[in-house]
Amino acid sequence: MEEQVITIALLSSLLLVIVIASFYYFVNKQHKKIIEWQEARVNAEIVTLESERKKIATDLHDDIGPLLSSIKMQLSVIDTNDETDFNIITKSKSQIDEVITKFRIIATNLLPNSLLRDGLNTAIKNFIERVNHTSLKIKFESNANSLNEHFQVNIYRIIQEIIHNTIKHAKANFLTITILQKKDSIIINTTDDGIGFIFQNIADIKTIGMLSLQSRVSLLNGKLNIESELGKGTKFIIHLPLTDLINTNGKN
Repeated sequence: MEEQVITIALLSSLLLVIVIASFYYFVNKQHKKIIEWQEARVNAEIVTLESERKKIATDLHDDIGPLLSSIKMQLSVIDTNDETDFNIITKSKSQIDEVITKFRIIATNLLPNSLLRDGLNTAIKNFIERVNHTSLKIKFESNANSLNEHFQVNIYRIIQEIIHNTIKHAKANFLTITILQKKDSIIINTTDDGIGFIFQNIADIKTIGMLSLQSRVSLLNGKLNIESELGKGTKFIIHLPLTDLINTNGKN
């Protein structure tokens, strides 16, 4: 009788362990599914966002830009001897010039023409030229070439995000950016001499810029590492696999 009780107790304990283990397995599996679903949703949103950016940038460049230039040209051929009218026309032309300048900046921020026309390296260099008037000086080196549009756009956004983050938070004087393309991967390294920061886990960094950066690295099936210490600057190391991401257009 006592042996039966012990046997039943052992079987009950074993059954309980199996139930608990099965429960945790189920919960863990569901958690992974939720994370995968969230990542897939974020990735889909990024792809949609870039598609919309491209469409808006194209519309601005092909439709709004020529329209503004045409209006300015029409104002230029107006012949008037009235000083008041002349001043109004002059002021209007000046305002149109200002609108055209701002419109070009907006269109470039949405999607640089040089990215699709001349490739990733040229687009990054052009972006660096636009921000190098700040107190931050940037050194850029890259051997990236023959990448498809999807890959180029997301690497461009990653570099943009790191530069913006450095300007906004790092209080750095110098930023070095290198893109090293190997046979089967791309490695992005950035190092600044800023104030640095302390963190336990990359996932704990909840700024919009960092979330965007992590999402784009994830979209490219890459890995992101950050090294930083107070007073010793910050280093980003990003590894991206190159599977099926080579283009035949030869642009870099």
